[in-house]
Amino acid sequence: NEIDRRMDQIQNSYLPGMKETLWKYDNQVLNTQLLGIMQLPDIEFVEIKKDNQQIIFHGDKKSKNLIFREFPLKYLYRQKEVEIGILYIAVSLDNLYQRLIDKAIIILVGQSFKTFVVSFFIFFLFFQLIGKHIKVISDYLINLDLDRLNQQTLDIGRNKQKPKTARYDELNQLELSINKMREKICLEVNQRIEISEKLKKNRALLQTIIDNIPVLITMYDPKINIMLSFDNLKLTH
Repeated sequence: NEIDRRMDQIQNSYLPGMKETLWKYDNQVLNTQLLGIMQLPDIEFVEIKKDNQQIIFHGDKKSKNLIFREFPLKYLYRQKEVEIGILYIAVSLDNLYQRLIDKAIIILVGQSFKTFVVSFFIFFLFFQLIGKHIKVISDYLINLDLDRLNQQTLDIGRNKQKPKTARYDELNQLELSINKMREKICLEVNQRIEISEKLKKNRALLQTIIDNIPVLITMYDPKINIMLSFDNLKLTH
């Protein structure tokens, strides 16, 4: 498309004047016109031929990748078109290929930058919405102390209301579950402590009773091995 536009520019802007100049055979003006064409991007070689004989040329065919265009030069003389020559143009594709490569690199770099920005934004958004709360939960579980369960309530700093609000989600449910688990553990620990205290009291009471019985009490297993005995008013086993 780029080359076609350039050829259209030559055909519309240069050819009408070149026909008149070539008909008059004004070599100086013709030379200037060809130099003007040579100033266009990617134009590497131009020449005018008549009857396969070179009249004038400019440039050199140096590039490896060239395409050629030719434009018949016809002059209207006595109501008839007379062919007075042919304009040959060699267009280099090397610069075009390089521009395409440069454009591809720019697009690639631009897309990579956009991907980086989008990825960073997604990571930042994930951390703000989820990551930082997971870290709070992780730190809470790592520092959880059984001796201070009553004082350690997990709070991830989000709305605690029920599903009427959009922010009550799986993280809130996880927070609620961990706090319920903490409450159950705390309750069970307290119950065990109470049971242990009751056992100590019962054992102390039993010991008091035994200490005040003025007889020998012995307990045997089926093989007549002593399991328990209260000798000299003291518990032994």
